[in-house]
Amino acid sequence: MEHCTNFSRIGCNALYVLSERGVDMPPVSKEHQEYAAKYIKENYDDLKVRTPKGKRKQVQEHAASTGESMNAFINRAIDETMERDKLQAH
Repeated sequence: MEHCTNFSRIGCNALYVLSERGVDMPPVSKEHQEYAAKYIKENYDDLKVRTPKGKRKQVQEHAASTGESMNAFINRAIDETMERDKLQAH
């Protein structure tokens, strides 16, 4: 197996997305976990969103129905809304 630090960004992202979607992943080395955590810290911002009770489940179910992770759905919703708002402003 390749050494953890030889994972490409795409490979690291793919593992992250699969694990976020609840796909059973084979165990990964502590070194790979550290690499992935460092990559995420350097390339992503965390955004905490508070919703009314029960809304999280609705978002999860909707995202699953479109084949997306909850994170991917939220990012798409943000991007589409910002683009729509920009078009309406003109």
